[in-house]
Amino acid sequence: MGYANKVLEKLVQNFGDLEIVKHGNNTYTYNKLNNRANQIARVFLDLGVKKGDKYGILLYNSPEYLEIIFGLQKIKVIPVPINVRYGSTEFKYIYENADIKGIFIDNDFVEITNQVIEEQKFEKIEHIFVLNGPIDKNYSGMINYEKIIQDKDTTNLEIQVDDDEIGLLLYTGGTTGLPKGAMLTHANLYNATYLTPTHGMKLIKKKKIPAKALIPPSGMKMKFLIPTPIFHVSGLMPVLTNLGMRHLMIFPVNKSFSPKEICQIIQNEKITTVFMVPTMYRLWLTYSDIDKYDFSSLTMITSGGAKMPKEMKIQILEKFPNKVLVDGYGSTETIGTSTIAFMIHDDIPKIKKGYIGQIVTGIKMRVINEEGENVPVGEVGEMIYKGKSIMKGYYKDDIKTKEVFNDEGWLHSGDLCKMDNDGNVYYVGRTSDLIISGGEKIFPGEIEDILRTHPKINNVAIIGKKDDIWGQIVVAFIKLEPAEKMSSTEVTDFCTSKIASFKKPRIIKFVNSLPLTKTGKLNQIEIKKQAENLT
Repeated sequence: MGYANKVLEKLVQNFGDLEIVKHGNNTYTYNKLNNRANQIARVFLDLGVKKGDKYGILLYNSPEYLEIIFGLQKIKVIPVPINVRYGSTEFKYIYENADIKGIFIDNDFVEITNQVIEEQKFEKIEHIFVLNGPIDKNYSGMINYEKIIQDKDTTNLEIQVDDDEIGLLLYTGGTTGLPKGAMLTHANLYNATYLTPTHGMKLIKKKKIPAKALIPPSGMKMKFLIPTPIFHVSGLMPVLTNLGMRHLMIFPVNKSFSPKEICQIIQNEKITTVFMVPTMYRLWLTYSDIDKYDFSSLTMITSGGAKMPKEMKIQILEKFPNKVLVDGYGSTETIGTSTIAFMIHDDIPKIKKGYIGQIVTGIKMRVINEEGENVPVGEVGEMIYKGKSIMKGYYKDDIKTKEVFNDEGWLHSGDLCKMDNDGNVYYVGRTSDLIISGGEKIFPGEIEDILRTHPKINNVAIIGKKDDIWGQIVVAFIKLEPAEKMSSTEVTDFCTSKIASFKKPRIIKFVNSLPLTKTGKLNQIEIKKQAENLT
């Protein structure tokens, strides 16, 4: 049974009138979400769209985003979320790589979409549905979304969708190369929806977190604020889990991240849980007016999408001593959370660097060496996975698929970690980022975490540069806080008492900005290019 049938339609039967998603003044119940999903499904049937066709979604977070995903899934059409920050070159790549037949776009993207289609002569793109405003210019083939669905039948369709069929094509962030399309099945999405909350409850009981720390005051509804974009796994995952848990999801109205808006929504909507990536938390925590707002409704502060530094975890727990901090680790390929950590204020002395929690229910994990053997407890190795939420493979890329899956079906994450006797997992870094200098293994994340504790340093990227004598040497790209000044000697002196001498940066470059991917992560390709030009 397909995801929309197994999850959304079942929830409608028992909770149809329950509000599930809100965006500004636009609020959807389960009934409304399902009805509109059925309408877009019937539009596609009338247009003769075929099973397996792929349709891009170039939208900001909204209830319409969800109804489109579910509507397409009901008729075996594959949704392809697209990063709204992409430029014409990246759009071209996704259109071609995903074999996109049509696209749903926000009115903001009408012009660039038309430009890309005309320049690249994408004749196979048959339909362009425009949302959130009139079509300002008479571009050929563009369809007003609201007009075309408004009179369609809202009843459920009788179409059998198998669990193993592709339910979503979700592209990776492309930090180390071109984005790859992870083929996520309906079964993957279903298991991601329910496995993380199930495991979360087990960990809550194990840690003996009091119920009053998680349940809002009497009469208050569980409300979950999601500013992370749905086109990224860090936005999709909380949407799936909250859909299943029946919590009201709230999307910010601003199209770019606004710490002020986050504060206003938490206070005015009485948000109980917020999910953000560490970059967003950094901006929110340093917002000058943050202490003017009332956050008493918050019970949980949750994070994912990137590793949260130990110092930030402590900062959050000290600032919000009565809240529960939840930190998840995962990837596009595992459709979200593979490990999860629950922390409270009393845990501060026990929080270790790189801590990412314990493996979630339904996921098997091993930590292996280069020969594929399990490493002893406490030693660093690569994380590999098996489980019900693991992707089917990369679309149109058998070579990459075979690279990441071994003969026994284990997925190689490319991430390094270590595990203790209690099953706690500690993230160390990427296998591709590992620096070997004079035979010594150096993990960039260790140095980055230390340097980020310096009050003058805003952000840092550590990279390995080829060297004829040492094999590789450590290079540091450092972005300082506004108006701050710092010398290379200050940097190395700061490192002296904290890390071994062979780990200290040999080359230090102060920069005004660090190159980022469209998903906000450090762009390793660009950083490596810059490092090779340094002497």
